[in-house]
Amino acid sequence: MAQKKLKVQNSNAIHVLLLSAIAITLYINPNAADPFNAPKMYILILFSSWLIGYLLFNFKSQKSDYKKLAFLSILFTATMLITAILTDVKYTAFFGDTQRQLGFLTYISFVIFMLVAARYFNVNFVNKFFVAIGFLGIFYIIYGLMQYTGNDVVKWVNQYNPIIGTLGNPNFAAAFMAMLGVVCLSLVFYKPIRSVYRLIFLIITFGLLINIYLSNARQGLIAIGAGYALFLNLIIFYKKRIAGLIFFTLNLIFSSLVVLGMLQSGPLTKYLYKDSVTLRGYYWRAGINMFKENLFTGVGIDRYGANFKLYRDAGYSLKYGYEITSTNAHNVFIEYFATGGILLGLSYLSILIYIFYSAIKGIIGSNGEKRILLSGLFSAWVAYLTQSLVSIDNIGLTLWGWIFGGLIVAIASNKDSQFSDDRQNSQKIINSDNTTNLYRVLSSSIVTLAAFILVISLSKTESKMVEIRNIFSSGNQAIAGTFENLTNSVVVDKLAQPTYKVEIADYYIRSGQRDKGIKVLENLISSDPINPNYLIALAFTYESGGDFNKAILLRNKLILVDPYNTKNFLQLARLYKETGNMDKALEFKKRILEFAPNSEQATSVKSEIQS
Repeated sequence: MAQKKLKVQNSNAIHVLLLSAIAITLYINPNAADPFNAPKMYILILFSSWLIGYLLFNFKSQKSDYKKLAFLSILFTATMLITAILTDVKYTAFFGDTQRQLGFLTYISFVIFMLVAARYFNVNFVNKFFVAIGFLGIFYIIYGLMQYTGNDVVKWVNQYNPIIGTLGNPNFAAAFMAMLGVVCLSLVFYKPIRSVYRLIFLIITFGLLINIYLSNARQGLIAIGAGYALFLNLIIFYKKRIAGLIFFTLNLIFSSLVVLGMLQSGPLTKYLYKDSVTLRGYYWRAGINMFKENLFTGVGIDRYGANFKLYRDAGYSLKYGYEITSTNAHNVFIEYFATGGILLGLSYLSILIYIFYSAIKGIIGSNGEKRILLSGLFSAWVAYLTQSLVSIDNIGLTLWGWIFGGLIVAIASNKDSQFSDDRQNSQKIINSDNTTNLYRVLSSSIVTLAAFILVISLSKTESKMVEIRNIFSSGNQAIAGTFENLTNSVVVDKLAQPTYKVEIADYYIRSGQRDKGIKVLENLISSDPINPNYLIALAFTYESGGDFNKAILLRNKLILVDPYNTKNFLQLARLYKETGNMDKALEFKKRILEFAPNSEQATSVKSEIQS
């Protein structure tokens, strides 16, 4: 009877985890200003709020492996919370930058999902996990083919390959399918399930591989290749150690050639190199520079974008433009160190190291089907880490990376191939089961209610911005009052994305309400004085109205956070000439000619600013 009650308790947690993870990955809202990441963040917060109740009680009865992971997770969460509090712009620190949503609330939600997976997963839920993976695999195959053939139910304005799945970008979609594909391949070798289901998983594996190829996202191919190679290497090693070592050596050689090819060297260059790899090199170096100069605190949670122009190489602006920016390091590890400092980076690495250790220990210490399942999950997790070396976190994708990590610890911690519950501890849990369950429901309900209120407040802005854009583009004067009410409500809303307020300021200025637009921009700069986008927007506005001295002040501030912007130098030279300060105009002319003598700005300044 006690075991039955425990099984029900565990079942509730795993059912919520799997169903909510599927919902988060698949949910999009085409009627939101950000149709992908914002809606996913909202339901991620809601579901994690409910799951948190499963982690708050009976801690003493939990296994040591889980306790170690929980300790490392608490360390990571506490470090990120402290860093978020110290971040200069609190909104970004907690909710994340626009269309990224990678703030503290997102990451603590990932941690909760991982810990629930590690705490409650056992053999009773293996088949449910298979169903979840199979469903997602089939969905992505069908939806990906629909998108590729131009039959998407949503008519996206998409500059990328059409296979974006429900993640908004072909790179994210391909990386997610890579993780699914590796797990599905492992299930082909998992004998406890019927042959017909193993055949289905084999078909899903090939279908996902085809979709990844059609997406033209090389990071997806590399991720699934890394996962396949690791899993097959482990399988061969189980059977024949010498053959396994030979296969490992061949994998190592081929992997080295792949890395060299991506870096524009070696025989695979023409197949693997893309200009975006060079671009990522600039992103990585900027992130490393941020870390070096902000060793303990980083530049602030999800504040890479506001600081990128200050820390980027001078060559980036000359090659790619003075105003093109990036909001992420495109390497998850560098991003943690750059934005959170050494303590956050190391605490994240400690979680990964423990998961890696648990996986290796579990694989070595097990046999039979447990080894196959653990090897498959470990290989899929490595595929996730592989893509994170050249990409950014994405809510629908990254969530599964954290869940897989929790599942690895859960499976590895069991002592036999049946993954049985610790019967010695189960009675301790059941003795207080009724009281514990009551506390769990109450705590989950309270936290979820608070989260629901927060999410409702956040989501209102998303729908309002869509309506504001539609009204402005229509030019319908009959609904001008509605436009004013909507824009005013967003401007004063402390939970509205700052980027949306910049957009509204632009609408004000273009519609003749210049003073209102200036006030919005001034307030934004007051709250975020180093954001180059705000400084440029307000400088342009002052210039268009003839307020040259105010524009000069802003553009000089811009130099402090964007020191390689030759367009800004040229505009300052023009402004100083306009205000009669030729010495300053000539100073900036000299700076342009020294920094970018062959640029369009150099040609302009030669003709416009004469000695």
